[in-house]
Amino acid sequence: MVSETPVTGARKFLIAYNVNLLSTKEQAHRIALDIREQGRGKDQPGLLRKVQGIGWYLEEANLAQVSTNILDFEVTPVHMVYEEICKDARDLNLPVVRSQIVGLIPLKAMLDCADFYIQKEKLFIVEEEHKIRLVISKLGLDSLGPFVPKEIIIDVGARTAAPGGGSVSAAIAAMGAALGCMDGQMTYGKRQFESLDAEMRKLIPPFHEAMNDSLLKVDADSMAFNSYMAALKLPKGTPDEIKRREEAMQEALKVALGIPLSLAEIINKLWPALKEMVKYGNVFLWFVDFQTVAKVSVLLKNARENANIVLEMADQRK
Repeated sequence: MVSETPVTGARKFLIAYNVNLLSTKEQAHRIALDIREQGRGKDQPGLLRKVQGIGWYLEEANLAQVSTNILDFEVTPVHMVYEEICKDARDLNLPVVRSQIVGLIPLKAMLDCADFYIQKEKLFIVEEEHKIRLVISKLGLDSLGPFVPKEIIIDVGARTAAPGGGSVSAAIAAMGAALGCMDGQMTYGKRQFESLDAEMRKLIPPFHEAMNDSLLKVDADSMAFNSYMAALKLPKGTPDEIKRREEAMQEALKVALGIPLSLAEIINKLWPALKEMVKYGNVFLWFVDFQTVAKVSVLLKNARENANIVLEMADQRK
């Protein structure tokens, strides 16, 4: 049987989280400099560990954002980022108008956030679904689009075999593609990069498509693994039952192995677009704050390595 253990080393789940402000880009970036771990340099570190940040203006929404990468939500949870940005915004008399998750977020990060507000406001909430609703409301996670929990929240810490390594690989690939897509969107339509619009029209779709395809495989991998486990539990008391069980197991295994294989193919197809994005993308994003090219490369490589390991283990057990 194929192991479902994630193989990403000690790397934590990166959460891309943006807080919306009615302000200028410069004011948003000022707050980002205050809260990010890097701060303004060695002599002026920021307030929040394991957090990267940048301020920018989202023209299509007509608002500014403090855009962050939370590198370890167990060190600095999502609610701490939100509350600190709100505090800084109040000091500058700037309105905060909710926030946004880009990509996926672990269930534990959402529940940690819920527990904070439950304790802070002395609420009595026990159902997990209600806790999720509380967080969506408190952080305004549906501000720039629908927040559908089953599409955005991934439970990678559950005491179950699925979601496991395949789902985590797909989630990592989706985050990498989302960051690449973000850079293209922050380049396209900008006056200073107007000459690159034609290139961005070609480069953004592959990242967007890879992100969506990878997200679909998060659930597909879990479903495939559960199908294999269901086949494993079929009766085997007679020769006919044994035969049906073996056939069901083999069919389910083919589907299960098809997920990491197709994920590796998605990632491999994305490398040419990534190389082009390095040449043409928004220089400010690539080099000033997020070092986006490194993050996209690492995320996609990790996802591909995970997928390859699953396939190699399956091949060894033939």
